[in-house]
Amino acid sequence: MYNDFIKIIADNTDSYTIDDIKPESRFYEDLEMNSMDIINMTIDLEAFFKVKMNEKAFKDIHTVAELKAYIEKLSKKAMA
Repeated sequence: MYNDFIKIIADNTDSYTIDDIKPESRFYEDLEMNSMDIINMTIDLEAFFKVKMNEKAFKDIHTVAELKAYIEKLSKKAMA
């Protein structure tokens, strides 16, 4: 499940691969994502994990690890 999570993030970046994405990677600064990338990634994550993400939550989500924790909280499933 974690690999799917990382693949969705990688698929929504212009030039980063699964191997480039680390828990501490920041979406805007490290992965060079823009607002549209974030929106598309959110849609993909919601569909895959069958959750509804609150767009206001992204004010406090800056890293891959923070997003992982947020999705785990929404889905109540740990990603190993």
